[in-house]
Amino acid sequence: MRERQFKTPGYWSALSFDEDDISDKPTLKMIKVKPEDLSRESPKHSLWRKLRRRRLPQLSQMTMVECGAACLAMILSYYGRKTSVSEVSTRCDIGRDGLSALSVVKAARSYGMRVRAISLPRNDFRFVRLPAIIHWEFNHFVIVERWSTKHVDIVDPAAGRRRLSAEEFDAGFTGIAIMLEPGTQFNRKTLPRKITLRGYLLQYIQQTPLTLLQILGSSLILQAIGLMSPLLSKFLIDDVLPYKQVGIMTLLAVGMMLIILSQ
Repeated sequence: MRERQFKTPGYWSALSFDEDDISDKPTLKMIKVKPEDLSRESPKHSLWRKLRRRRLPQLSQMTMVECGAACLAMILSYYGRKTSVSEVSTRCDIGRDGLSALSVVKAARSYGMRVRAISLPRNDFRFVRLPAIIHWEFNHFVIVERWSTKHVDIVDPAAGRRRLSAEEFDAGFTGIAIMLEPGTQFNRKTLPRKITLRGYLLQYIQQTPLTLLQILGSSLILQAIGLMSPLLSKFLIDDVLPYKQVGIMTLLAVGMMLIILSQ
């Protein structure tokens, strides 16, 4: 049976990643898309299109920079390769700025996925294979699970599943979409990987050093405040109450109340 070819709109543009520039500085070059390139599909994996209505597994990002890794892990799990966010994060070596669109494409191809990044000048997903990863609000990645002219269902690794109106979706969508499907080298088998506590902690420290410093500073301040409470109580009993110093008693009472409230 002859496979149906997708009609592709002429206003699509593809994002081409220049391999010569990857080693020095990642660049995005806009090129015209040939309709036959967008509609071409691997015969061995055309059956995956029949699974489009299957529910996408929802995974949450653990840090602010793991949105791209979480989206890719959800897509891989959707196509049968159960993948954790931590596995993708470790494999992609996420820095403190997270994954770029180029990094997502390269990581997906390393798993054997066929990837095509496109730029849509308007909200029109009629010809986009879903689920697809999209760039959101210029600093985030989410997945479009279902699309219609009235509403769009997205899976946000930070906020979960959401149904947005067309206007809400247009306000957040930046125009970049990444279509993914299993390629000939795609392997559904999940490779066993031993996750050590040390490795997880080192990865977390590298990704969120500022957050850890804030937590450490807040902890030290709370510990100092906790040590002040018994010292104030001793001073009140030994030096204030015997001499009935009312003014100091008032100040100490206010100070102790502030310490209790801060804890």
